[in-house]
Amino acid sequence: MNEGYPPYTPKTDIKVTNPYITKSWVSAKAIRPWSLRENYITIPDLSWVVVSPGILEIPAKSSGVFEISIKIPDNEKPLHYNQSWEAWIWIIPNFPSDVNGGLIGVDTQTQYMVRILIKTPPREISMQTPKDYYNFLIIFMVFIVIPAVLFIVKNIVSKKNRSNKKPTIFYFKKNNA
Repeated sequence: MNEGYPPYTPKTDIKVTNPYITKSWVSAKAIRPWSLRENYITIPDLSWVVVSPGILEIPAKSSGVFEISIKIPDNEKPLHYNQSWEAWIWIIPNFPSDVNGGLIGVDTQTQYMVRILIKTPPREISMQTPKDYYNFLIIFMVFIVIPAVLFIVKNIVSKKNRSNKKPTIFYFKKNNA
């Protein structure tokens, strides 16, 4: 999100493949990580990470897709600039209890965690620009424009005062003494 919060909901997909000869169901949900990457924090609210569908039926020897979307409420966006969040998607396969009428002798599951790394945008530059512009304008006025205007006005007034005065002529009389 380098260019601000997008007007759309950011989404990504997680593809899950079923290599077995029977269909299986896989569930997925967002969880808080127990080990964070450096410079990342846990997402403030897990409900912002939406996984759909919650349970996916995948036919034998095929794949299915979970859609992950990040929905940050508008009132929360201004509070979370320049942050790096981490959430995990927990993928849990649910194998059937029997294959072709026989029981599977092993009751184990492989669970997967997928890291979701989210970087929120930097502070909005457009919000700072008017403030910076006005500060520059005030400084420019105080230190450049106002002294220049005062100097010009002072020179005009002093020239006007000099031109309004009648020339003074001094007469000297020579004394013959």
